[in-house]
Amino acid sequence: MHPNPFLNYIIRIWIAKVIFGFIVDKTLSFFGTGNSGNIDKKKYESLTLSIRQTVLERSHHRCQKCSVKFRGSNGPFFEHINGSLKDNRPSNLRSLCDKCFEHVKKKESRKGFLGGMRNNLGQMFGN
Repeated sequence: MHPNPFLNYIIRIWIAKVIFGFIVDKTLSFFGTGNSGNIDKKKYESLTLSIRQTVLERSHHRCQKCSVKFRGSNGPFFEHINGSLKDNRPSNLRSLCDKCFEHVKKKESRKGFLGGMRNNLGQMFGN
């Protein structure tokens, strides 16, 4: 660990948050708190045209980050908010333009438990 006691304390808290908080967040994030209720998980396994249309209508056919209107080749890309690429519920998707999606593209390809830990470590060390 670090010789500075304050930094040592901060590092320990961050590690605990990453290891324990991340596991809890990821466990509870896919379709709620584990109690799936009446949600048909198979319905949201793939990103269908109707799901895309629902997300686009909700965002008024605009990027949800910079508000640019989608036109022609400036088609929408979709980010999975909770990190699960299998969770294609409209409430978990965010429509982004190509420029805004460039910022999340690397993160989007690193979803899942190990990918999330790599993202957290990358943010901490500037990757």
